[in-house]
Amino acid sequence: MGRTTTFWHDFYFEDIEFSSDEISEFELEVHYYIENDGIGSYEYWGYKGYDAGVDYPVVENITCTDPRVTKWLENDDNFEKLATKIEEELSYD
Repeated sequence: MGRTTTFWHDFYFEDIEFSSDEISEFELEVHYYIENDGIGSYEYWGYKGYDAGVDYPVVENITCTDPRVTKWLENDDNFEKLATKIEEELSYD
């Protein structure tokens, strides 16, 4: 079972446009998990090493309090665009 953390963060995305100019501020609930790209212990031609890798967030689900944004997120391209921006900005230290 994953860990649940609640936090507030302001994101500013100039390059994400919504179909309505009325949407300027909204609340998102983002579910994400932490992945790691390391391979752990390894041996290569007699050399033993350990690749700890890098931790990074992966957005799993986004929900919104504004139904107009929720409808916008139903498009997979829009979801991926916003998820990528959140992953780039997210700090999970």
